[in-house]
Amino acid sequence: METQKLADQLGWCITSRDYLQQLDSELRHVTRQHFESLQALRSQNYMDEYLQRLTRLAHEFSDQAETTVRHIEQEHMTYIDQQARMISSVLSDLR
Repeated sequence: METQKLADQLGWCITSRDYLQQLDSELRHVTRQHFESLQALRSQNYMDEYLQRLTRLAHEFSDQAETTVRHIEQEHMTYIDQQARMISSVLSDLR
């Protein structure tokens, strides 16, 4: 029974890591989309006053998204990787 619980925990680590990688990817994608949308507006001579505000907001979003991605990578993924290695080691010893 202990082996099954450990295997479940390892599965949770793998699933959580996949989810966090997907979240990282989505944040980066949204950031790129913001800047691509701004570029499209710029090329269509969108009103400069509004474009400046939108650009500032896009940069703020980008900065916050990057901070979030770094936190996820440095804290959460590191923890999950450590746990997965430890659980894998214990499972190997049980076999």
